[in-house]
Amino acid sequence: MVYEPVTYNPNQEHENLQPSAPLQDDVHHAEQGNKGGLSFDNRSIRQGFVRKVFCWVTIMMLITATIATGYMSAVVCAQYTAESVVLSLIVTTVVCALIIVFAMQTKYDLTSCMGYMFIFLMVIFVTAILLLICHLTRFYAAIPWLSFVYTLLITLFCVMYLAMDIQMLMGGEKIELSPEEHVMAAIQIYLDVLNLFWLILSLLGKKN
Repeated sequence: MVYEPVTYNPNQEHENLQPSAPLQDDVHHAEQGNKGGLSFDNRSIRQGFVRKVFCWVTIMMLITATIATGYMSAVVCAQYTAESVVLSLIVTTVVCALIIVFAMQTKYDLTSCMGYMFIFLMVIFVTAILLLICHLTRFYAAIPWLSFVYTLLITLFCVMYLAMDIQMLMGGEKIELSPEEHVMAAIQIYLDVLNLFWLILSLLGKKN
């Protein structure tokens, strides 16, 4: 039986204590993987972040618009009698209900009349220019009836525009709103009803 001599090498113990390179690489990849999972490179996280931001922006804009329109409505209504405001509110409610029923029941596509609406808008613009000229030239005899015609034209325009918005909301026409555009649809109809109330109040109301 032969015994081989065993020599002691101090460097061998030092090499055994050093971590291997693959272990360091694994740790490095693990750290990079965790960072990648928490970063915005993940598409679902990015989409959720964008939705939250725009949700808060929409809420802030709606609150600001509500406060602004509420203040403007209070200023306008303060210039008229209480009876006129109540009467205009009732008339606006009835007119809006009739418009909604008409837009939902009619078979005629109102959204295809954008060209006629543009022509009608140009007529309103020309009427506004004539009214301005009457004010500048102090031709006061034509101002009352011209102001009435101007307000009446704008009221008819808002009525037709509300009917078009209702049809775009219901869908199935030439122009329709996407299901994702519910916020824009709500704002459009809200502004149509509010403008219609102001115009009816200016037509039927009696100032204090």
